[in-house]
Amino acid sequence: MNKKDHKASVDKTYLVKRHLKLDGEGDIPWDQIEKEIDQLMGIDEIHLVKEKH
Repeated sequence: MNKKDHKASVDKTYLVKRHLKLDGEGDIPWDQIEKEIDQLMGIDEIHLVKEKH
């Protein structure tokens, strides 16, 4: 996806960047977390910083 393309559920007028803190047991694989978050309506991209956790 280049800088001009966005998912169908994303309006470029309302683009914002959010930093989320994920809490939990830590037994869920990173790829599953990324997949679950990426499927949410209005999410254009997801980047997890795995080194900090």
